[in-house]
Amino acid sequence: MAEEGISSQAASRKRLEGYATVLRLLQEAHPEDCDRIIRDLRRPKSLAGGVKTVLEKWMPEPELAS
Repeated sequence: MAEEGISSQAASRKRLEGYATVLRLLQEAHPEDCDRIIRDLRRPKSLAGGVKTVLEKWMPEPELAS
């Protein structure tokens, strides 16, 4: 199901980018962090929810330009 205001193709692309980011986090993380990321990924009832949780918790905040 597409999000309101964007095409289903754009929604799919956004979802795939999220999955790719989570995989990249796992590849680059220390083993202890990998365990934590996987727990965060499993905690919600859906994969999409897990990806959202991981991205919110583990992605650094973009720095605002001064």
